Amino acid sequence: MAAESIGANVVATAHNLDDQLQSFMINILVGDVERIGWIYPEPVQYGANSLKKIKPFVEIYEQEVVFYALHREIPFQSEECPYMHESIRTELREFLNKFEKDHPGIKYNAYNSMIKISRSLKSMPSLITHCNKCSICGRNSTGAVCSFCKTLQILADNETT
Repeated sequence: MAAESIGANVVATAHNLDDQLQSFMINILVGDVERIGWIYPEPVQYGANSLKKIKPFVEIYEQEVVFYALHREIPFQSEECPYMHESIRTELREFLNKFEKDHPGIKYNAYNSMIKISRSLKSMPSLITHCNKCSICGRNSTGAVCSFCKTLQILADNETT
């Protein structure tokens, strides 16, 4: 992993409140209740080397993150994903944004409910997510191969084609 190669022990992602709510709703809609426990925003520790993943923007609206970056002239990727409109995430984003416009603060209310549900699920021994080990890197994963290694495989496959 790139973080390990430079000796880092913390990886900070730019996931924001909107990302978290969308992921929560997707997990509910597709019936992946076990993953909801993973949403709880505490540092996640990976492997014996104590590499932690944190989400410092998790309680900030996506629009506020963008506004701050523009105001401070912080460069960021502004191009939309070409597959953005092919997923349920886009419909959820639009739905939640309309709800927030009509009912200011509803995203924060939903986020707080999501946290309570996630924390409860995470603490229930009978519902603790069954952690697999990635068959490639050996880190915790919900599947046989972690999302990081899947991404690396896709990139490697695209380079060879």
